Amino acid sequence: MKITKIIGSSKEGQIQPEWQGWFGERFGEHFAQISTDTTLKLKMAVRDVARMLHGSVPPDIEDWCKRFEMPSQGVTDFNFILGYNNDEGFVQGSIERDKNLQAYISRYPEDWDVVKRALGLQRSKSRHACGFIISNVPVKDFIPLTTVTGTKCTDYTAESVEGVGGLKMDFLRIGILCDITEAMRLINERRKIVPVDQKINGRLVPSFRQVPDPVSKEMVDIWDLPANQDVFSGIAEGKTETVFQLGSEGAIQWLPYFNFEKPDGHKVIDSIEAIADFNALNRPGPLDILVTNPEDGSKHNMLVEYTRRARGLPGSKDVLPILDQLIPETHGTMIFQEQLQKIYQYCTDCTGTEAEEFRTNTAKKKKEKVDKAYPKFMERAGAKLGEQEAQALWDFMVSWSRYGFNCIEGTQEILTSTGLKPIASLSALDRVASLVGKTIEYLPPVKIWCSGEKEVLEVILEDGTTIRGTENHRFLYGKQWVTLKDLILKGEVETR
Repeated sequence: MKITKIIGSSKEGQIQPEWQGWFGERFGEHFAQISTDTTLKLKMAVRDVARMLHGSVPPDIEDWCKRFEMPSQGVTDFNFILGYNNDEGFVQGSIERDKNLQAYISRYPEDWDVVKRALGLQRSKSRHACGFIISNVPVKDFIPLTTVTGTKCTDYTAESVEGVGGLKMDFLRIGILCDITEAMRLINERRKIVPVDQKINGRLVPSFRQVPDPVSKEMVDIWDLPANQDVFSGIAEGKTETVFQLGSEGAIQWLPYFNFEKPDGHKVIDSIEAIADFNALNRPGPLDILVTNPEDGSKHNMLVEYTRRARGLPGSKDVLPILDQLIPETHGTMIFQEQLQKIYQYCTDCTGTEAEEFRTNTAKKKKEKVDKAYPKFMERAGAKLGEQEAQALWDFMVSWSRYGFNCIEGTQEILTSTGLKPIASLSALDRVASLVGKTIEYLPPVKIWCSGEKEVLEVILEDGTTIRGTENHRFLYGKQWVTLKDLILKGEVETR
């Protein structure tokens, strides 16, 4: 298939009409794009109701709409506004605190009565950015179909498609692949070569995957190019200004730990798989969890632990020995959710479906469902590993699933290069005081997000400083980082 131009939606990652045609030709009635429902959100509902009742949106309503509090990811507008229950108890709705929403309701009570009933209703159908279903039977035989902007789509959304047994597949368009394709075209054109489908190393290779070897002049398959260790060495050295996900300041900060040779003479980053490991490690959880260096008793994070083990140095005894056996591909350090699934299935001898359900529940923080899996895990893993090691492994898996979800109240002031600032007012231009090794450096924030309403505890230090954060907020206790909850349990924090 030759793509001569890209047209249609410019939404990032969306499959374009040319691809749609190819899928239709290849799979026929066994293929359809998945639809999405555009539902009425608060601002949209308020404006639509105003147009219906008043003919247009009054200026005061437009002004309030711009200042309404917005829900966190994964929380519906209806629940966010009126309140809802989660694993931690009842979360108060924004209707209790949002002055703009309260003013709107007071001024337009009839409008609000309609808005409240309209929230969450389907407003229109649209196409999923990259979700498709390809089935072994015609899609229409088990899922109703509709047409959205001239494209055949399922009438069901992704969750319902999977609910009736369909397999949702995501097909993404990566812009850089178009650049690579154009570069290959130019190479062949300048050498006056017109590639044809042919066998290379015993495998039939399509023409669009072929370029000439600069030395032998023979055509080579770009999917079968040898790994160039000079490229990987450059990445390990931080020469990543134009490399996706590796060019950020945070990535460049940690890449030097991968700039060492392993026993085989290669750098720690010596393959695409090693780059994937780095990306998985370069996030809040693995960077926050500290383990003990067996050589000098100092503390380091899991990214450093991974690189030490990859270089052949002794691993920390804080990491359970069973992990060396179960996940040797990442040197006994658990960094992928699929590894959590693998460990759970090994310990319980459950089916792959049950292990996937456990992974999903831990990843989505469904505490009640995770807790229900505990008795079964302890019974089966205890018989296989011993009760003490099974308990330690369970605690590790559950704590691992909570990586990166510690919260600080938005009004809490933190130290920046220009003085104290509320965390909610930070931007990418700020430099935040950060502990790097044993020194304080000022680094830009990687990400700031609102995680909804949670119980916030106030900690008053001996010097009178006040810190407000959730029970998972970490404090440096002795030589290790522990949560506020653990400090309370240790009796190191007075509660009132």
